[in-house]
Amino acid sequence: MEKSYEDINKEICDIYRKLSEDGNSFKGSDIYKLYRDYLKLCMMTSTNHPNFDYDKDLYPYGNCYCYALGFRCPSIFAKLFNEKCLIFFPYNVGLMHSFFTNHKNCVGDLESDLDTLGVKYFETDYDMPNEHGGYKISLYESSDDFHFIRQNEDGTWSHKLGYSDLVERIDNPSKYLFDEYERIKTLEIVKPVLRKKM
Repeated sequence: MEKSYEDINKEICDIYRKLSEDGNSFKGSDIYKLYRDYLKLCMMTSTNHPNFDYDKDLYPYGNCYCYALGFRCPSIFAKLFNEKCLIFFPYNVGLMHSFFTNHKNCVGDLESDLDTLGVKYFETDYDMPNEHGGYKISLYESSDDFHFIRQNEDGTWSHKLGYSDLVERIDNPSKYLFDEYERIKTLEIVKPVLRKKM
C-alpha cells in the first residue's frame, strides 16, 4: 500500500520525537541512520521545482550537495551528531551508504545516493529542456574535491559555497568553475514527490 503525504509527515514527526526524547542516549551511528531515514522521507515531501528566493536560507548546516539535492538538515540532527562523533556531520556524496567520499568515485556515489533515495535521473546538458518533470544538477570535480550547482524553476542556476552561508546565483554555467573545478556530469533529477506543485 502506498504511503500518503500525511503518512510521510507523521513518520518525519516520529523521527523528531525520537531525537527529542531519546537523542542523548543515541550513538553517532544511530543519529546518522535516522538522518538517512529522514532524507528518504523528505524526498517525497520535497519539490522538483526549486525556487532560489524561497529556499536559499534553508541549508545552514549543509554544503553544495545538500543545496543541489534539497537535503535539509534540522539543527537537532547536526547538534546531536556533533556531540556524539569525532567527525563532522556527513554531507558528502555517498552519504546514503558511507561516512566518507572517495572523490575518485563521485559519479558512482552520486548515482548510488539517488537510487537509494528513489530519485530518477537522466543525463542531459545545460541547454537541454527538462523532459521528465524534474530539474537539473551539475557535478564538478577538482583533483581532491567536488562541487554541485542546480537549476532553479525559473531557469537560473545557483549554488552554495561549501559550508558557508553564501548561496548565490550563477550567470552562465560553464565547463569550468572557479578555474579549479571541471564539469563532469549534468543530470535531470526527478524526486518521488507525493504532492504535486500547486
